[in-house]
Amino acid sequence: MDVGVIGAGAMGRNHARVYSELKKVDSLYIYDTDEKAAGEVASKNEGIATSSLDELLGKVDAVSLCVPTPYHFDVAKEIFSADVGTDVLIEKPICHNSEAARELISLIPGHGNSDGDDSICGNYYRNSDNDDCSINDTGNLRGPVVGVGHIERFNPIIKEIKEIIRDPLYVEIKRHNPASARVTGSSVVEDLMIHDIDIVLHSLFGQPDRIEAFGTFDVCSLMMQYDSGHNLQSAQVGGMQSMQGIRGGMQGVHEQDDAYTYPLHNTPVYLSASRKSSRKIRTIHIEEEEFTLQGDFMTQELYIYWKPENYQIEAERYYQENIIEKVMVGKIEPLKTELSLFLECSEKRKPFPVTPEEGLGNLLFAEKVNRVIS
Repeated sequence: MDVGVIGAGAMGRNHARVYSELKKVDSLYIYDTDEKAAGEVASKNEGIATSSLDELLGKVDAVSLCVPTPYHFDVAKEIFSADVGTDVLIEKPICHNSEAARELISLIPGHGNSDGDDSICGNYYRNSDNDDCSINDTGNLRGPVVGVGHIERFNPIIKEIKEIIRDPLYVEIKRHNPASARVTGSSVVEDLMIHDIDIVLHSLFGQPDRIEAFGTFDVCSLMMQYDSGHNLQSAQVGGMQSMQGIRGGMQGVHEQDDAYTYPLHNTPVYLSASRKSSRKIRTIHIEEEEFTLQGDFMTQELYIYWKPENYQIEAERYYQENIIEKVMVGKIEPLKTELSLFLECSEKRKPFPVTPEEGLGNLLFAEKVNRVIS
């Protein structure tokens, strides 16, 4: 396949690097309004710099859109207006605001239009006799493959977490960064927290019953509350088997038509994000009655701390005996998984797992959080 990267900034460089390593890629093309930057990225990754967007679109089957967020709408609109059938992976967030995202979705050739419902956050590809749908009778897309790059959805620890948890009582996810010069106008919610919003809404628990949020433009703490008896079904993950080595009774506990259901009992889910930290933090902490699960998105390490079987006091000191189990995670760069799957969807004419509607849903939720803060 011939692929392109639009934008030669930090994310564009990463996409170009990964594409250059994928066997499916025959030729790699780079475009940026900064011709020098495009040339440097192309040279470093054995690619070809193009002098215009039209030139790039005339040569590629699929592109990654990695320009700054304020330009997502205009560049994506230009791609769809060219009507050359190019498949597009748009870096998160899908657009700078939900209004632009709705309009962009309506411009995707052959794609069902957004109906304006703020509850949108699922996969709205459907197969029917209705002309306003994105999938034909053979199960293939009518128009281009369009996805949104919520990269943490493809972190291998998410797959393992979905197989392990069964009755979460408390959840906390932290995503803290040092200040960065690349941030241009987006709040910390749209810039960082949106990764974990996507994980919670689409991979783990679904929509909460209510939220509370506090913070500033650069720091945010969010509490998502799930009421007792609110059984939530996670996104479908076909063919997964519960991990081996976990102590008795857990195998197959979540399996129901290739999906997983977690009973929640007034479960609070806390997200925190910051651009003022002195060190980078990407962690998830889940407590259940029998164990505590701790994971690190960067190191892709996951540990289960089983409930102590022995508590004792010796010499006025408190001791407990824990069993700590390290989960065997098949480590792989999430971006490589994401881009490989994007090209596979492009080849097979199938929807990308993170749909434009899900990207819109994440953005709507982020905007709601910002309204609560303000």
